[in-house]
Amino acid sequence: SSGINAESQSVREALAAELGAQRELIQQCSAEIENFVKEQKAAEKLISSCGIKLKELTHKLSKLNKEASEAKQQVQYYLNNYEWIASEKQYFGQKDTAYDFEKQDLKESDKKLERLKASKEKLSKNVNMRAMHLLGEAEKRYIDLVKRKDIVTNDKHKINKVIKELDEKKNRAVRRAWEQVNKDFGSIFSTLLPGARVKLQTLEGRPVTDGLEVKVSANVYIFGGETCY
Repeated sequence: SSGINAESQSVREALAAELGAQRELIQQCSAEIENFVKEQKAAEKLISSCGIKLKELTHKLSKLNKEASEAKQQVQYYLNNYEWIASEKQYFGQKDTAYDFEKQDLKESDKKLERLKASKEKLSKNVNMRAMHLLGEAEKRYIDLVKRKDIVTNDKHKINKVIKELDEKKNRAVRRAWEQVNKDFGSIFSTLLPGARVKLQTLEGRPVTDGLEVKVSANVYIFGGETCY
């Protein structure tokens, strides 16, 4: 009986030791799991923070790209519209020049710019009043000149038409006179010199108004029975 009790006691002690070891192992695993959970949460927090930072950087990069594009367009606009920049830009940023930007007080320059803008606005109001008055007078003069131009243009057309009609009448009269003179001249010449023909003809390739030339042809018997052509 005492042997059985001793064996049972030994088994219980062994089981208790094993149970203690298992409990210790469980506690160790629990601690490790708890540390892992903490590390996971820290990692998730870091990832979330990095994601937010990445979004901020992406937004800033997009903004910078947009500003760079706008600045490039603005520079191109100035180069296209202000010819002096191309010849002067080599001096930009150079010391002891009008473009020494380090010596420029930007705040003071901004104030001066605002003063100039205010002065310009004030002057523009006064100038605009006078400009509108001058514009009204200029428009009246323009309308009057357009009317005069239309009258002159219309008169010009009429004059050109009359000149054309007179030219046509002149050409017809000259042609009739030429035909009559040519006929009379030929008749007189053939009477004075039988067998001879004479006529007035126009210069080659030119109208009658540019002049005439005398063309003579003859088939005449003269003394001695000879014929002259």
